[in-house]
Amino acid sequence: MLRLYAYIIVVEFAFLAIFGTHKVQSGINGSLEYEKMLVPQAINKAIEKQKILKAIIACESSNRNVIGRRAKIGIDIGRCQINTYWHEERAASMGLNLYDPEDNMEYCLYLFESEGVKPWKSSQVCWRQELEKEKISFQ
Repeated sequence: MLRLYAYIIVVEFAFLAIFGTHKVQSGINGSLEYEKMLVPQAINKAIEKQKILKAIIACESSNRNVIGRRAKIGIDIGRCQINTYWHEERAASMGLNLYDPEDNMEYCLYLFESEGVKPWKSSQVCWRQELEKEKISFQ
């Protein structure tokens, strides 16, 4: 009788080892497949974001580092035309100088990541047309 119990236990462990491992392996494979699907989606979103920002820059400054364009209030500076009235203090608190082209672009990227297209609504007639041609959503 003891041998029968020992045999049943050994068979159960073997069964668990074979099928349990398969379930774990299957879960890992499923997770990896899901991750593989996410990578192209993330790349596509990054490309779309880049196209949106390129369209904004093209409309705002024709991709030139324009300094001193007078706005209703403040001055619009750089390729993204960051307004000093609204953004200079926050940029300075981040250690960025809006008059420096590299800092201006860094702040532009920060602004785009944190607020999307909202800061450039005034020029959306221009950049929206370009994005609609490529069927890119910009919400």
